[in-house]
Amino acid sequence: MKINDVGGNGGTKPPEVQPSRTGKTGRPAASERAERDRVEVSDGARRLASLAEAVAKLPEVRPQLVEALRKSIAEGSYRVDSRELARAILEFEDGPLA
Repeated sequence: MKINDVGGNGGTKPPEVQPSRTGKTGRPAASERAERDRVEVSDGARRLASLAEAVAKLPEVRPQLVEALRKSIAEGSYRVDSRELARAILEFEDGPLA
């Protein structure tokens, strides 16, 4: 059995390799990438990052608030405003109410 066209280019001469500024990996050389690659961070993004960092440092539980709520529940003085609770639930689900 004879196999023709092993190279996949119809038996013609191999394609010519064009010289480029890429290294062995096929990517531009580091000096060329350094000239082109640049990242700019806006003031808003910097502010957001600093706020996120500040929030991350806050404790998840506020012990003073928890203790105050426990005390008012134990004393029977804790009251829930059902209208405010309903409004908060609706806003959480659907966004701000008009």
